[in-house]
Amino acid sequence: MNRISEFVDSFIPKNLPKERKQMLRYELEDHILEKTAFYEEIGYTREQSIEKAIEEFGRDEEMRKHLFNEFENRLQHKKNGIK
Repeated sequence: MNRISEFVDSFIPKNLPKERKQMLRYELEDHILEKTAFYEEIGYTREQSIEKAIEEFGRDEEMRKHLFNEFENRLQHKKNGIK
């Protein structure tokens, strides 16, 4: 299992339904990969970039709450047919 997957697995609440876990996994991985790409562009190695992206995401509790709330809102809108 790679470092990003390990982090994502540790972040996702265990009590979510399987479909929601998969959707949240996609969102989190995408966010971390975007940050990783940013750090690579400014000169960090791939491994350093991954660690910096995870560190930045993991220490920012507000970011975690915001991302989870956004995910829940999008899921709710999808159920209600709102884009």
